[in-house]
Amino acid sequence: MTVHVQLLSAFIRKADIAAHYPGGCETFERRHTLGEGDAYLYRLISMSSSELAKLIDEIEQCGFDIEQFVAIADMWAGPFKEIPNICFTQVGHDFPPKWIAAAAQEHNHD
Repeated sequence: MTVHVQLLSAFIRKADIAAHYPGGCETFERRHTLGEGDAYLYRLISMSSSELAKLIDEIEQCGFDIEQFVAIADMWAGPFKEIPNICFTQVGHDFPPKWIAAAAQEHNHD
């Protein structure tokens, strides 16, 4: 499954939230406004880097390791911060480019 990168997006695998976020997926979903995701990824969307930084800071303040578990991409420029378990792919050759994200080692935690 894949999720489109929209505006400036942060991606986190649900498996990582379930295993490492205090309170797991249910608590994460209550605390954070999410964009469309899939069975394996959460996507947080922002219109600016400062707004996205604030969202990510809130996640980090809960004790979640953002360096290890959070990937960031722009809808046209593609990935800015990659992690091993989230893959980004450019779709097609149109301009502006379109990007999608997919979780590696997928495990459904819905």
